[in-house]
Formats: sequence, structure tokens, C-alpha cells
Amino acid sequence: MSDTYIMQGLFKNIKKRVDVMLGLYVTSGRSVFTTTDLADDILITTKFRDIEYNICINAESKKFFSGKQLSNAKMEDHSIMHTLLNIIVK
Repeated sequence: MSDTYIMQGLFKNIKKRVDVMLGLYVTSGRSVFTTTDLADDILITTKFRDIEYNICINAESKKFFSGKQLSNAKMEDHSIMHTLLNIIVK
């Protein structure tokens, strides 16, 4: 099984719980983009194909972007912004 298949299956299983915790969000690979400012890490345990998985969304790895910051973004932020823009366009 591919990582993408597993991630989609996991987030399909926990969709209602994540909707309550994060509000608007979208996943891309191993990244979660949300409009919610996470104060604490989120840990969710779920099963997919009889295997138990722990999904951890780290609050410390969050990045924040606004329209004003786009022109002053650092080089390491460019790939994150491009990924997010590609998700929005799709």
C-alpha cells in the first residue's frame, strides 16, 4: 500500500473528529493545512485495515502566512506556499 492510500484512509476514518478540532482543513501528503491556530499538539489513534495508527499533528511545526507576508517570505517557506496554492487551485 502506498503512503497516500494509507493517509487518505486514516483521515477518512477520523474526519468528524478532525473537523471538530481543526475546522477548515485540507491534507496534502503528510501535511495538514488549516485556518485554526494550534496551541497544543493533537494525537488521534485510529485503525485502518486492522492496523492501529497514531496521528500526531505537531503545533510546533506550524507556519503562518498572510497576504502581507508573501513578499517577505523566507526561502524555506516557498515550498509550503507553493503546495498550499496548488491545493487551492486544484
